[in-house]
Amino acid sequence: MKKAILYMIRSLEPNEQFTRQEWTMNEHRKKFNIQIIKKFSDIGYPASNLKRPALQEMIKFMVNSNEKMDLIYFYGIEQCEKDWIRIKYLESTIRSYVHEIVFIKDKLVEEHVINKREMS
Repeated sequence: MKKAILYMIRSLEPNEQFTRQEWTMNEHRKKFNIQIIKKFSDIGYPASNLKRPALQEMIKFMVNSNEKMDLIYFYGIEQCEKDWIRIKYLESTIRSYVHEIVFIKDKLVEEHVINKREMS
């Protein structure tokens, strides 16, 4: 069984996206025999907030943990280019502690963003 960390960005209030994220990750975890050892979520932080406290907490956890981690999941961050840039910046640090980085797209959010761009 592989061990993983999960990082998500969520809205301030639980909603359909929150439920979908949990269900999708649970199905993925079962399908690939993965144990999520720790979850990190930045909740209610707009893209303009560069601090992302849960992301920083996740890095500290990885650096200070004695737990062996095989992979990290980034779920649903495709909606904000700043988050992609931030994670790319941290990628070398992250790769020092995990073997694999997996990005899981939130299909409904992605379709909404595409539709929104087409309407503009």
